[in-house]
Amino acid sequence: MQNNNNLFQGLNFFKENLTLIIIGIYSISFANYHLFYSSFNINILSYVGINDLLFFTLEHFFKILIIFILIEILLFIIFAFIFTIWRNYTLIRRKGMLYLQSTKKNRKRLIGVFDKKLDGGYRDFRVSMAFILLFCVVFLPNKLLLMPTIMVYMFYSLGRYIKDKDITNFTLTFSISIVTLFLIANTLYNIYSKRFIKDEFEISFYENDKFISTEKKLMKYNYLGETSTHIFIYDLKLKKSKVIFKEAMTNYTINSNNDIDNVAQIIGDTIKEFFRDKK
Repeated sequence: MQNNNNLFQGLNFFKENLTLIIIGIYSISFANYHLFYSSFNINILSYVGINDLLFFTLEHFFKILIIFILIEILLFIIFAFIFTIWRNYTLIRRKGMLYLQSTKKNRKRLIGVFDKKLDGGYRDFRVSMAFILLFCVVFLPNKLLLMPTIMVYMFYSLGRYIKDKDITNFTLTFSISIVTLFLIANTLYNIYSKRFIKDEFEISFYENDKFISTEKKLMKYNYLGETSTHIFIYDLKLKKSKVIFKEAMTNYTINSNNDIDNVAQIIGDTIKEFFRDKK
């Protein structure tokens, strides 16, 4: 019931503040676009459109939402596995033959007594794991994406202890603020890394008859980003930016994983290692 109330309050929050949210999305996107591209001497206002501003911020929030859901699913699976083992062990240890010789109906009743502790136990487990993940994230890649996600998840989990109807609005406001701050931090980090470090993002294409690639073995180019009409790359050797009109491009290929792929791979590898150790 509390979950439904939180969802309803969350939808009301977005409905009541829709205009401010839309203005905020455009403002955050414009600030990040201007901050990033102006550092490479690119007048982004000449190339960016309304849709580009909209999808830039929404894409970042969507990535965080996907990771948030993955964390929730993963933690629930782990907790359900541990809880089931603990419940069955406790039933057999305490009730012994009474449980084993009980009818199917009585077994369900005994299990139901333990399952009443499931919600409260999961709430405590989720908060504990959120704190642990917050400290572990420093050892993982994509810190500026994972850190705000885990902070939002932790604050969301702590909010489940409070039944005040205003906690949902406060949680959403806090979450948006945290994500925005880390989005700006991520932009500042990208300004530094794109200018001085050859990244792993590989894109290749022909501009008219000229072959251009960001593959490390071929050229010293970094992919900066793109809008709906143009693509931007940076020459690490000459310290110059290049703006390319998409209509002049052919044989466009990309050979790189995105942030969600990287996080999913990390989670998948962790699960494999966990079950490998159990064998």
